[in-house]
Amino acid sequence: MELHCLGGFGLDAMGALDRPTEDIDFLPVLPSRLLRKLEELAGRGTTLARRHGRYIEAVTVAEYSEDYRTRLIPIASNLQKIELLALEPHDLALAKLTRNGPKDRYDVAHLAKRGLIEPTTLYERYQQSVRPYLRLTDRHDLTIELWVQDIREMKVQELTVERKDIEKQSTIGRQRTELDPKKRKKHKQRGPGHSNGM
Repeated sequence: MELHCLGGFGLDAMGALDRPTEDIDFLPVLPSRLLRKLEELAGRGTTLARRHGRYIEAVTVAEYSEDYRTRLIPIASNLQKIELLALEPHDLALAKLTRNGPKDRYDVAHLAKRGLIEPTTLYERYQQSVRPYLRLTDRHDLTIELWVQDIREMKVQELTVERKDIEKQSTIGRQRTELDPKKRKKHKQRGPGHSNGM
């Protein structure tokens, strides 16, 4: 049996979670009989959940790419009868599109900061694999446009900070060279008009 994981647990599987989470969110793509059995066995408040500090929960409010199964990422576990698979980062982000709460926006921004999602890929996948299957598109169109804009602005800010850091390190390097007595003495001996072979 496969569990297709998303949410905080999916982020954790990619090493991209910086907040606590107790639930193992998964897409309800199993037969209803199996879903009920799983939740009775390891859902919130069960003995198994209390023992391991985690519980499983089917996510019913989520949009996901029609072909997301082709990009699932295996999650290492010691489970024998259940295979855990995480949604690919862009698919995981798109699954948060409908709810779009503060935690969802934070997770999407964190995926972008970790370099796990790119704005162009996110937008194209939404257009190709999610939007055609939505009944109402206006709200989702606006949300994805705002996400993409925020990610691009964040990347510009990161590049600006990186450039300033490089310039700062370069300035520090020049200052150290100017203050180094040995290098200053060597420069004076050669003189400003000194040239090899002349």
